[in-house]
Amino acid sequence: AVNVHHFVLDGAIWKLRGRLAEMLLRGAQDEADTAPRASWPRRGVWAACGLALVAAFWVDANEEISRRALERADLSAADAAESRLAWIGHDRADARRSLGRAALQRGELVAARAQLERSLLLEPSLAGHALLARAQQRSGNARAAAAQWEAALAFAPNHAKLHRRAAESWLAAGAADAARPHVERASELAAPRDRVGARELAVLRAELRRANLEHP
Repeated sequence: AVNVHHFVLDGAIWKLRGRLAEMLLRGAQDEADTAPRASWPRRGVWAACGLALVAAFWVDANEEISRRALERADLSAADAAESRLAWIGHDRADARRSLGRAALQRGELVAARAQLERSLLLEPSLAGHALLARAQQRSGNARAAAAQWEAALAFAPNHAKLHRRAAESWLAAGAADAARPHVERASELAAPRDRVGARELAVLRAELRRANLEHP
């Protein structure tokens, strides 16, 4: 039986030898034809990896340049580094906020407002609104400052000091009615041992009374 089986199998293979050879040759040819095409995706992957590596290096380098420039108070160099980062879509709210704070400390109010406004567009924050409120206040725009204190209070509605700052700005803007709820809320939140807060509240209440007498 084994011999008969081998005889039949050998005969079948012998009859199919031409067809098998053709299939093997065709497969080899197809593999040769597709080899160059298979290399393009591989090249694309390597190119993407290379670009990612260059971008990562670019980001790290400019972040370090910005950090060191801020440390030595070179705001123009820090701003240039942040602008390069923004060009590749890596604008940073915290870095813009730091630039705004530094500009505010130096009295560069226009630059401070520009950096802080950009920071808030990227990421609204309590610190960003509070800093912009101070910049607006020092620029003489009390109403804009009050609006920023209101925005800051959205992050911390039970912050007594923020309520006092909002009341100050509204009073400076001549809006006693808008200041009054903040004075009342600050009084409710006042800490018993906060002497500075108590003095500020006393001044605010006096200004409210004066405003009521002037505009009954």
